[in-house]
Amino acid sequence: MFIRKNLSTKNQATYRRCTRPPLAGAWLGAAALALALVGCGGGGGSAPPAPAPGPEPTYTVGGTLTGLLGSGLTLQNNASDDLALAANGNYSFARALAQGAAYNVSVKTQPQLPAQNCTVAGGTGTMGTAAVTSAAVTCGFFAPKFAYVANQSGNNVSAYSVNASTGALTAVAGSPFAAGTAPISVTVDPSGKFAYVANLNSANVSAYSINTSTGALAPVAGSPFAAGTIPISVTVDPSGKFAYVANRTSEHVSAYSVNASTGA
Repeated sequence: MFIRKNLSTKNQATYRRCTRPPLAGAWLGAAALALALVGCGGGGGSAPPAPAPGPEPTYTVGGTLTGLLGSGLTLQNNASDDLALAANGNYSFARALAQGAAYNVSVKTQPQLPAQNCTVAGGTGTMGTAAVTSAAVTCGFFAPKFAYVANQSGNNVSAYSVNASTGALTAVAGSPFAAGTAPISVTVDPSGKFAYVANLNSANVSAYSINTSTGALAPVAGSPFAAGTIPISVTVDPSGKFAYVANRTSEHVSAYSVNASTGA
């Protein structure tokens, strides 16, 4: 076998090993050939690691708002991610969702001043591979259902159902409902669940829960609630959290927090 004379003894051995003809026989397969190439410096290193996967794409949830006149409207998606809206137009929630995630747009607080009722259409589903823009929020006014009258001489409150088309009044079963002495002012909270009556001569406020189906009044536990001298007017703030009574003779205003569950 020919050996180049200008190679060192070590390099000559390597040269002989890497230039000898391949051996015959079925045992020289692809694996043996690969080992020979690696030993002779012809093979590559290990394969580079696969790149780390990027972040999963996410998409926003939103839609359009129409009919808004009041203030205080707040939407939620999946009972979180509060979004306060003050004007009509397009909207979207800050939190984006991944493909396959559920979304559910709802109204957390209704607008007030004036009080309105906003509803959501197309606000539930499962995220695809594009932003959701189909959650349509439409605001309108509550259809009138019931009317209440404080009867000063009768010491009671008359209740009526209201025909939404004609405005005609029909007495509610059980009406009139007992109040304090000389009731003079009545108001209904923004949710339509509670009614309050200022009783002129008994220096207190009667509180009632309203049957939302029939309009009938039932006294709230603890009612009546003490007020000042000669209370002449009662009102509930737009959030429904507080009530105020103007007291004529004692010349001050009584202020109350309202239990949102019981109306007390």
